[in-house]
Amino acid sequence: MTALPQRAITPETTKSILLVGRDANLLCSRRLLLEKPGFEVIDEAPLRALEFLGCRFFHVAVLCHTLKSFETAQICQQLRARHPQTRIILICKYDDAAFAEFEEGISFAWGLDPACLLRLVVSAAYANSLTER
Repeated sequence: MTALPQRAITPETTKSILLVGRDANLLCSRRLLLEKPGFEVIDEAPLRALEFLGCRFFHVAVLCHTLKSFETAQICQQLRARHPQTRIILICKYDDAAFAEFEEGISFAWGLDPACLLRLVVSAAYANSLTER
């Protein structure tokens, strides 16, 4: 297991994005899409993503429809507890009522094409100035 380098994230530095899902190919294509405009992107499976939440801040978390609903809920809970200012984008196939308690700061997206995902992440990442505490 490699340790993540610790560094301060400020509005003047690169925005960091966490992609979480079960399909490695889908995560890879989304990571490449988001790295093009300069985002720092970490793509991980659900359990490994939970480990990352304890050691660093992400401006935006993108949770893929390939996750099981309990994994999505667990990651949302951990993000809200540790980093309430992180914006969350759920690309999901679930009924949004299942995530009603997490809705503040969460964007839902169904059938998202790559250009739409990029616009949504840019909008979430630059919605307000965030700093790591």
